[in-house]
Amino acid sequence: MAKPSAPFGPAVFVGAARNNARFLPAALERWELLAPLFESSRFVLAENDSTDGTAEIAARWARAGDHRTVLALDGLAATEPTRPARLAAVRNRLLDEVRATTFAGEQFLVAMDMDDASLAITPQRLRRAMAFEGWDALFANQLCYYNDVWALRDPVRSPDDWTHHVNHLPPGPRRWLARLQHLTWRNRPIAPWRPPFAVSSAFGGFGIYRLPLALAGRYEGFRDGREICEHVPFNEQLEAAGARLYVHPGLINMLPLPLYRLGRIAGLL
Repeated sequence: MAKPSAPFGPAVFVGAARNNARFLPAALERWELLAPLFESSRFVLAENDSTDGTAEIAARWARAGDHRTVLALDGLAATEPTRPARLAAVRNRLLDEVRATTFAGEQFLVAMDMDDASLAITPQRLRRAMAFEGWDALFANQLCYYNDVWALRDPVRSPDDWTHHVNHLPPGPRRWLARLQHLTWRNRPIAPWRPPFAVSSAFGGFGIYRLPLALAGRYEGFRDGREICEHVPFNEQLEAAGARLYVHPGLINMLPLPLYRLGRIAGLL
């Protein structure tokens, strides 16, 4: 149902879940909390090869409300044995569903990891972030620890793939030092009061993209003979098409566990 008083135009939410029964109900609840920001919302969830009740939770959720679609993608674990390739296939299938069913006037694509990565995001934070002008994609930040440097391409913090500096080294002091330099240092916190900064790629468990520009990309999990974070090729294609991508430090989606629990008790999350 349209909500003319909502601050933003229509949106479609997408996410993927596998063996995620523990966190999926809370992640779906987070979708419902964010949806009133948009004049209308629909939801597309992909599930594959779960053995822990995730598929059953997804099916019950789809039956319980309107504009809810579940894509059952069982068999991907056999055809795409590596995690980046499997995630790329799932995310591309979600994009294909959005392309095939996009309603006139949909303006935003909200992509969220359906685990514990975004359980601290709030409508207030998202609304403030979306007020930033000139963006085509906004990505989340995590308090105390930036956790998604594999997806991040930023000339200062993470100009390349950190695994290329580490994974070829044998166990020992050189590998430990390389991890410290190319992973731990890149994980250092981003102050939430810092202004948004441009990137070529990021994710961090939550991203919002403008439509239809977001549909210009495709995910890949393998490139130049190596595994790659699936978000990097996708975001680079969007940037090549003219998209302006930013990490928004104030768009906090993850808190340290004690702070998250305190926020839930206080009714702030």
